[in-house]
Amino acid sequence: MLWRNRDLQVLLAACLGTTAALAVAALATAGAATATWVLVAGLVVTALSAAGYARRTRRLAELASRMEDALATGRRVSFEDMHEGEEAVLSSQAGKTLDALQLTNERLAAEKASLADSLADVSHQLRTPITSLGLELELARRDAAEPAARAHLMRAEQLRARMAWLVEALLKLARIDAGVVVLDRRDMVAAELVDRAIAPLGVALDLADVRLRLHVDPVATAHVDPAWTAEALENVVKNCIEHTPAGGTVTITATQDLLACRIRVEDTGPGIAPQDLPHMFERFYRGAADKGATGDKNATSATNPAGVGIGLSLARAIVVAEDGHLTATNATAQDGTVTGARFDFAFYRATV
Repeated sequence: MLWRNRDLQVLLAACLGTTAALAVAALATAGAATATWVLVAGLVVTALSAAGYARRTRRLAELASRMEDALATGRRVSFEDMHEGEEAVLSSQAGKTLDALQLTNERLAAEKASLADSLADVSHQLRTPITSLGLELELARRDAAEPAARAHLMRAEQLRARMAWLVEALLKLARIDAGVVVLDRRDMVAAELVDRAIAPLGVALDLADVRLRLHVDPVATAHVDPAWTAEALENVVKNCIEHTPAGGTVTITATQDLLACRIRVEDTGPGIAPQDLPHMFERFYRGAADKGATGDKNATSATNPAGVGIGLSLARAIVVAEDGHLTATNATAQDGTVTGARFDFAFYRATV
């Protein structure tokens, strides 16, 4: 590799060319003996120059290696043995830079820990009154004599459940954004992951009169955090249920290939509007289908009272945190007709 260095090639070419020119001149003016000495001296100078260049190159490579090791491991490294000329200047600056980076990393780690504690405290402070509100509403609904009063209390409970889900989702997103989520990734059979994701959705399926079909390869395995990934998949399936008309179908397919475990969720709804496709995973984005015929941005469905445009964003954030991929497209028939929405998960293998 050293001899392929262009700077070294130029140096050798210059030295050898100068030596040859001086030897020829010496031969013409002072004779063969002088020319021979000139040639020998030129070759010695060339060899010494090449050796010095090679040594400097090795020292710079060693410096780069130490910096890479420090960045990769976070350990402090010493440059005290590099005390010659340019090496001393460069190593001094490298040491100062690494020290500054390590101090910054320590400060960021402390800030992350503080943020994690703050989020935990906020979560507790919000959960307590929301839970208490739910109990009070349930007691009030039981004591209400008028059907209209019970209906209002039922609606209030739905709104409370929506607020509780939104608070939980936002806190989870904040934790992921802050980098304080510790993922317990392990090999998990896709069938078990799918079962875990759809278990809470039985009531939603019945209310929406939507069938669920599963086509899961029994050997498909994903290297993921079971709890977080099941939640991501659940949010996507819930979104599909919400946008599938009564009598429709949501299909979950899981396969395995050489690169990844792939899970596809398809529905038989109207599909995703072209103008909505680029924004499907944006936080609080509500497409035309979510706004309803009246254009009410606060409209929600009975199957998903938390449908405020945050579920898909949380799902993608979880998948990305696991080095996976989540995309949204439309499923189409052979004639190009849109047959529903399609969401594709890709959980890449730990080793290939």
